[in-house]
Amino acid sequence: MRSRDIRRREAGDLQREIVRLREEIFQNRFRGQSEEKVDRGLVRRNRRTIARIRTILREQELGVNTDLVTQVRTAAGTSESGSKKGGSR
Repeated sequence: MRSRDIRRREAGDLQREIVRLREEIFQNRFRGQSEEKVDRGLVRRNRRTIARIRTILREQELGVNTDLVTQVRTAAGTSESGSKKGGSR
């Protein structure tokens, strides 16, 4: 789930999504113990999604203006010439 999609959803819905993702992690680990086929990357993806959701919920709680942050990042990315890595020296 992308940050843009998370920001569009309501806080209660996001809390339910966290619970669902944690349950999915638990079920995947349980399947691993019973030697069934498991998706190894699922735990990592779900943990990162949970962290992303919690970060956005905290931003909203603190009243961080995320639109302004996005605009600044976009402007900084387009004003640079060349790649972001390395650079010319």
